[in-house]
Amino acid sequence: MSLGDSLAVETILKDISDIVRSLDDVQLVMDELVRMTTTMLGVGNCSLVLIEPDGQEMRMGAAYGLSPDIVRNYRQKVGEGITGWVAKTGQPLLIEDVENHPLFQRKSSTRYNNKSLLSVPLLRGRRVVGVMNVNNKNDGTVFSRSDELLLSVLANFIVIAIEKSLLRERLRDQERYEADLRVARQIQERILPTDLPAREKWEFAARNVPAHAVAGDFFDLIPLPGGRTCVVLGDVCGKGVPAALYMARVLSYFRVVTQLRDTPDGIMSFVNDLLAAEWSERTFVTATLCVLSPEGDRISFCSAGHPVPYRLREGSGEVHPAPLEHGLPLGIEAGVPFQASEVEVAAGDTFVLYTDGITEAKGPDGGLFREERLCDVMHAHCGPAEQLAQSIVTAVQKFTATEPQSDDITFVVVRRT
Repeated sequence: MSLGDSLAVETILKDISDIVRSLDDVQLVMDELVRMTTTMLGVGNCSLVLIEPDGQEMRMGAAYGLSPDIVRNYRQKVGEGITGWVAKTGQPLLIEDVENHPLFQRKSSTRYNNKSLLSVPLLRGRRVVGVMNVNNKNDGTVFSRSDELLLSVLANFIVIAIEKSLLRERLRDQERYEADLRVARQIQERILPTDLPAREKWEFAARNVPAHAVAGDFFDLIPLPGGRTCVVLGDVCGKGVPAALYMARVLSYFRVVTQLRDTPDGIMSFVNDLLAAEWSERTFVTATLCVLSPEGDRISFCSAGHPVPYRLREGSGEVHPAPLEHGLPLGIEAGVPFQASEVEVAAGDTFVLYTDGITEAKGPDGGLFREERLCDVMHAHCGPAEQLAQSIVTAVQKFTATEPQSDDITFVVVRRT
């Protein structure tokens, strides 16, 4: 299977979605996912290894093509052997000759007959939660980089699928309304990044301040080839568990598509086509995406019906909206064009990407915070991104006073150092 077009990705998504939708038991979901993986990659066996909560030891969550004894008794330290190395480093590993690889640890010559092996990490955000292993292609060939890409894409969606299954189990044991808010918040906390990357020319700060009625805000900072960085921020229509689950899927699409496309309009178009294939009248997504150059001299923007980011010129204190076309929200219609715009950046320039939870925050008199107050906060600022992020949160909280927060406050600050 090739990942060069949206149809291949759609096939993967449909297969995984069918598994999650038809099975209630998490173990059955994992068993079916590894079986599906062996079919898609044409391999003899597959194993899904999970890191225990202590972060030190791994166990086998599911496997296909291995004996039940191996699955039941498997234990491995993080950092030891091939699987332990992938778990520790978070990097995929493609081995053409397992027998002669320095990381290979033979445990039984009668039960293992490994030739070619491919291992990829299972990532929740930037934290490794497990490893997917496949051995021995059925046609006798060794694994390729194309196989590595396919397994990495599968691993992205498998993590989300397992998360969904776990959360569905919890929902059955909780009172519906309270569970809705609690589980939705768990999804957001688990899928959104907790650690922001460090870049030589850029610094970042971000906030996701939850409201009582959980919505589908999301953001991420995704590395691209050539030292570039993709920053994406958006808002899913709706609230509660449905919005949070949809948000998790949307964000996983962005993370996968950035492996296949590397321009803002190309990424946005691909994600839009994937979402449009499963569109309903109750779901759509607005998003802003930008790509930062490693030299720190350019930012390329693309918007899908989302509020325009603001730019602060540190030298003059001037605040202006970034020059970009709005575009349609994602997921409404396939094949719609998206337009990217590029701006030159100078040292000290700061950009704020935000959701409408900021500008539509209500004060005690019913008035809205609006874009003007956000610009005032930016105009009064001079300094690090983290400092501006805290100033924005403080300003919104002061404005709303005792008024309950009705929507998530989510934003990302990008500053050229």
